[in-house]
Amino acid sequence: MFVRIEKELVVKTDQTYAETKIWDMKKAVSEAKQNGLKMMFAVGGYQADSEFRQITSLTASKETRTKFLNSIIAVIDHYEIDGIEISWMWPPYISRVPYFMLIRDIREHLEKHRIVKGRADDYVLSITAPRNISDLNSYYFNEILKYVDFVNVLTDEYQYSNKLIGPISPLLGNPELSLDATMKYLVCQTKRPSKFNLVVPLFGLFWTNVTYSLNEAFPAPKLDAQGPYEMAWRLWKREPWSSFSVSWVRNQGYLSFGNQVHGCSQLLKMREAFGRSLFM
Repeated sequence: MFVRIEKELVVKTDQTYAETKIWDMKKAVSEAKQNGLKMMFAVGGYQADSEFRQITSLTASKETRTKFLNSIIAVIDHYEIDGIEISWMWPPYISRVPYFMLIRDIREHLEKHRIVKGRADDYVLSITAPRNISDLNSYYFNEILKYVDFVNVLTDEYQYSNKLIGPISPLLGNPELSLDATMKYLVCQTKRPSKFNLVVPLFGLFWTNVTYSLNEAFPAPKLDAQGPYEMAWRLWKREPWSSFSVSWVRNQGYLSFGNQVHGCSQLLKMREAFGRSLFM
């Protein structure tokens, strides 16, 4: 779950929905502590770009940075959680050094707090990263990986367009917009595949009135089709078109529903990822 950054550039939980969700999660996770399961929260999200830009700005004061770091520690202590994820979705290229320095400062702040608390285990620190290769140039991954435990790569939404139709999370094919292309880039840059997690979509996009076949790798123009519509996989059977015959398009890695509705194969992705020693 996301914890928002306030206008004052401090981390704070929502006093309604987020507050309830945190305690619900903590109750569930506490039952699995003996198995090493840990609980984290994410700072930021899609709406936090402006706040992250202010925090990483070269004009930001030391007091501003310290106040932000202390607010993270306060939330960690209040809910007794094990770490955080910094979720700045698309940092600009010009912020690549300030962003790396922020991650370094967070790790150092967490380590100092661990020592003060007498905690045996390190706090967990992770970040999110975009799926498009062009956006990954805004990260100094080889430096960032010195301070984070893992990176969650947002490989669950390659195609979410009002003008195109195609698999939302293609495993292979497209030289830039596919899991294979993204992970090859990251692994070649860092030589550390075990540091990267693939985000697997638990939902699908579908379109109706698609009257032509799709290319195996590249999205197609939308034309007269309607959509995209987003839906969790578990809800598909409730829809009128759930009675459509389903067939596998073997060389494409997504399902074809009577040539009208298209989704992606999670099983195929998992087999391929494990075969290539990539974490899911």
